[in-house]
Amino acid sequence: MKTLNYLTSVILILLSSCTQQLVVEDNEPQNGPALIQDHVKKKSLVSKDDSFYKKLTATMMWQSIPRSILERIDHHTDVFLIEFDHSPIEVITIRLISSLNYEYLVFYKLNDKLLPVIAKSISKGSMIQLSITDLNAQPYFELFVNENNKIGNFNVTKDIPFETIVPKNASSSRTTGTCPEISSSYGNCLLCAVNECESDWVCRVTCAFMFPECFIGFSLACATIWI
Repeated sequence: MKTLNYLTSVILILLSSCTQQLVVEDNEPQNGPALIQDHVKKKSLVSKDDSFYKKLTATMMWQSIPRSILERIDHHTDVFLIEFDHSPIEVITIRLISSLNYEYLVFYKLNDKLLPVIAKSISKGSMIQLSITDLNAQPYFELFVNENNKIGNFNVTKDIPFETIVPKNASSSRTTGTCPEISSSYGNCLLCAVNECESDWVCRVTCAFMFPECFIGFSLACATIWI
């Protein structure tokens, strides 16, 4: 079985820039299957008083979010804008009040286009169940992480509709690696990435999926595969 190396170093930077604060920047090379790595390039804190956040909450997409979700936004926690080294799509994470390990309202962002989903982490005995769902709690995909930070029981229910934000000519932005090249759909590409490790409980991931940006980064691995 192939084994992934843990992320060897993360450069932590506190750099004030107007109303956004850079909190993580990582330029370390990665080893192992390309799609199951730590791809977080930059993580910036966004103030809720920032014009960026105010513009987000004024969009039609924000207005379409069910009230039951908006009412659970945890205003005492931080909002982050996250960039990845394997996708042009950025991610905005907004924590929700929940009894789960975590639950986030997530916006995939490409230029001025937004795609909202929910990311969840639930304890199941000694394992953690991670899922991404639509706003009506219908799952796109889920997986489990065991106590050794290895993933398994991966299940794709439906494709995340990245075609709503990714332009038709985006194929040139595909992630490099065999899975995006040989897969015919988003779900098949993610399954390929998991199966690269050739085990029921596959490779130890380099970025702990207990952190939402790691799990969300995995969801982006095949975002432009069929566009």
